[in-house]
Amino acid sequence: RMAAAGETVASAPGKVMIAGGYVVLERPNPAIVAAVSARVYTQVLDIADGEEFPCNSVVVHSPQMEETRVYTLKMEGESLSISQREGLKRNGYIESTVLNTFAFIAEQKQLQTFNPIKISINGDKSFYAIDGDYDKVPRFPKIARQADGAAEHAAEVQKTGLGSSAALVTSLVAALLQHFHVVELPGPNSSPEDPSFQGQETLHKLAQYCHCIAQGKIGSGFDVAAAVFGSIQYVRFSPSVLDVKKDEENVINRKSLSQLITKSDGFDHNVVAWELPAGFFLAVGDVRGGGSSTPSMVSAINKWRVSTEEAQNHWKRIISMNARVGKALSDVTALSKSNKETYSKAISLYVKMRQGAEEQTGEECRECLDAIQKFAEEMAEVRAAMRQMGEMAGVPLEPPPQTNLLDMTTKIPHVLAAGVPGAGGFDAVFAIAVGEEGMAKVSEAWSSWSQEGSGQVRLMSLSCENQGTVRHPGLPS
Repeated sequence: RMAAAGETVASAPGKVMIAGGYVVLERPNPAIVAAVSARVYTQVLDIADGEEFPCNSVVVHSPQMEETRVYTLKMEGESLSISQREGLKRNGYIESTVLNTFAFIAEQKQLQTFNPIKISINGDKSFYAIDGDYDKVPRFPKIARQADGAAEHAAEVQKTGLGSSAALVTSLVAALLQHFHVVELPGPNSSPEDPSFQGQETLHKLAQYCHCIAQGKIGSGFDVAAAVFGSIQYVRFSPSVLDVKKDEENVINRKSLSQLITKSDGFDHNVVAWELPAGFFLAVGDVRGGGSSTPSMVSAINKWRVSTEEAQNHWKRIISMNARVGKALSDVTALSKSNKETYSKAISLYVKMRQGAEEQTGEECRECLDAIQKFAEEMAEVRAAMRQMGEMAGVPLEPPPQTNLLDMTTKIPHVLAAGVPGAGGFDAVFAIAVGEEGMAKVSEAWSSWSQEGSGQVRLMSLSCENQGTVRHPGLPS
């Protein structure tokens, strides 16, 4: 029997895709994905001997849903099976992730039995569309409906589109791998050179597998990749890498899964870290009303893009535009680090020029200013092309209310870019603004738009994060 680590806490961030929607579904097209400060936290605790649960028991508690599920894992030869005690309906994301992660752990550690453990999972409130005074809602709100006896400030189960399921699966896989000493996760302040980052690839492959199994399909994986690695430019893995067919329900072959995750070839994704340049801030708006169905929108776009030569050419243009956005962003970031003083002057000058001041710059600012303007122009071109694609395909990638809101937002001198993230639709908007003053201007503009009756948009309490999955000394309060 293997005793684990006592207590382990890991978290994984949500995401906002700022470029690459739809085209990321095909290799080798890149997407630019921002990890955000909303996180799902998974805590793993050893259960003391003598309590009611036998060995190989996994108790999963969701304080927010006020639900507890008890699983039993059974190992026979190379197979591992999972069963749930009667009571609550099954949760596929949790059940399949526990099964597959333990199958990998068991094979790596040659494990037959383990002490019972208790898992608690909590998601930051930004993942959920919350009514009422947002600031008064606790960090980890109850998310069962009021009719089910939930506590005060309970959020509707409606999500805000930040990738909560990918963050949940990733944080759960990570906490279990860390708890049983299969990988060592980086801490919140670890530098990229830290040896603990070497475990990210194992975590990434297993989390992608678990998420695909839970969904019953192989997606692009950008949300899981951001949950593991943080803010990234991402090219998906080939779908043929993963086999999500199950021979038998709730049973997994330990050896074959372990071979899939540990083999050196196969997973051909590409991940390049990026960060917002100094002085840039990401604003994310939760938009109420409307509502989008991503699967049906993807189906419609896929049908349209091969329908005519014009559609095929437009698709290719969007792919090349996304690549240019990535390069423009990298150029600005590099300049912000190489000459901080000149870069800071260029940012101030950019805002003043948009406010109507005549250009007054020596050659020292020219390179930085050109790079900033180039990034803003490339982002505007991508937004226009995506909106046009939606119009051509009859899909509301940027619905008229969002167009009005985004046009108003981009007129703010401090705003470099704005758009609808990911697959588009009615659910959210984002903006990239300069300085805290720029964020305040965005907040003010979005509040006034809401008051005009066009819809409701709330500036979410989020920031862009560089780090992906990390371990913590304990749960945050």
